[in-house]
Amino acid sequence: MAAVAKEDTKEEKADIPIVVMGLMFLALSLVEYFVPPGSEGDRAAVKLLCAAQIAFGLGIAFIDRRPRPALFRNPVHNAALLLLVWLTGAGLLGASDLQVMLGGCAMYFYWYAMFVFFYTRSVNSSSKHDVFLMILAASLVVWVLALRRSVSVQMDIAGRDEQEQIQNYIGYYMVTLLPFVLLLRWKSIKVIALGLISYGAFYSLKRGVILALVLASVGSTIVYLFYVCTAQERRRGIAAVLVVWFLGMGAAATFYTVNKEAVTRRLVPDTSREQIYSATLAKIQKSDFFDAIVGHGFMKSLEKVGFRSHNDWLFLQYDYGVVGVLLMLNVYLALFALLWRLCKSGSPLAVSLACGIILMFCVQMYSIGLYQKIFGFVFGGLGLVAGTSAVKQETPTTAARA
Repeated sequence: MAAVAKEDTKEEKADIPIVVMGLMFLALSLVEYFVPPGSEGDRAAVKLLCAAQIAFGLGIAFIDRRPRPALFRNPVHNAALLLLVWLTGAGLLGASDLQVMLGGCAMYFYWYAMFVFFYTRSVNSSSKHDVFLMILAASLVVWVLALRRSVSVQMDIAGRDEQEQIQNYIGYYMVTLLPFVLLLRWKSIKVIALGLISYGAFYSLKRGVILALVLASVGSTIVYLFYVCTAQERRRGIAAVLVVWFLGMGAAATFYTVNKEAVTRRLVPDTSREQIYSATLAKIQKSDFFDAIVGHGFMKSLEKVGFRSHNDWLFLQYDYGVVGVLLMLNVYLALFALLWRLCKSGSPLAVSLACGIILMFCVQMYSIGLYQKIFGFVFGGLGLVAGTSAVKQETPTTAARA
């Protein structure tokens, strides 16, 4: 009995590597607060932290040989790995500046490292993830403070334009942590974290952030009500959802009333992206057959158009060809297959997964997500869900063999 009690106590201890990763996420938010960026992009501290997360994530995943879900048997992982290999290999072959290519390539490994790390750590019980999720919730407070501080600084000094837009990008970081937040077991802390994310999204006044939050909320709500709730719970669940949405709409209306001028300015149609999309599409249409299939090479769309495409699908088609687009679609197919399986079994994990898929799609529709930290945040949440579902699927087999 003493041995069993000792083992139970041991199981309740926090998973140290995942806590360390949580502290790295917190450090990223602290950098945003203490070292607001300018138009030059990420600072050295951010690059260093991202490099540390890549090295730590992949190191722990492949060096720690303790029991874990089978990584190379997971369709989502294999689809992501194929995409990573193509982006890296084709990018290197078509790169005109190897040093720039390696810098961009690092972000490919960032989202892959996040997925692999959280997937392999999911073998631990959910109680071992609690400390990490609490640190993540605490980082949301810092993100909000960083957002308020940086936007107000830019509005006071620069008035608007490029630097302010870079600053309010913080809203994306907060929204893409939503899949993690949905895994929190403490309802009160989950509500506070959701409130912080919603506040950050509206305060950023970034249309893409607000749209991503709304669509992810709608999608995860539908999955929760129709696939996770039991018939007895559905009526209460609908009532709770309506209350939350009512409060959210009330908060949005209040925010609009207080900041009417700023909100109105942000609601003006943005024609610049339409022009970039049209210019990129025109270049794609002029591609010869070989380039259309395998792509022109790393960042060639930027060289030819003069602007980032602000759309992963256009970027993939021009730089990495039809092959790149199909490999990205393969990732979505693997994720939807997992979502369907979780929905059929009524798993609560389906809510977080649906949220992550929608966020990933939103990021890719109006940004080059594959080059951004936010894509790594989303993929980390997807990895934790995919790994946890794999563990639960393997458990009955393991028990039967025993």
